[in-house]
Amino acid sequence: YSQTHTFEGTGDSTETFTTASDRTWVFRMSSPAKEIFLVTIKDKNGDAIDVLADASDVYAGTESVTLKAGTYYLDIAADAPWTITMSTE
Repeated sequence: YSQTHTFEGTGDSTETFTTASDRTWVFRMSSPAKEIFLVTIKDKNGDAIDVLADASDVYAGTESVTLKAGTYYLDIAADAPWTITMSTE
């Protein structure tokens, strides 16, 4: 079965999510302003796993990451509104 989570905000944020089994997640991210947009996925210990987005302009992109079961964090640094939708393949 597939899962979907959507996060929206303006400015810096930390979003937490849990995956119950080993899955590949597709992250669809966007920020409509010409501002900083940096998204890093971190494990439960706060260690960086991958940088999903690193932009200083209007951004719309997709990244796929395979994660083991557990709790993760999206560390978002942004100066403008943003949206992240993540779903399993």
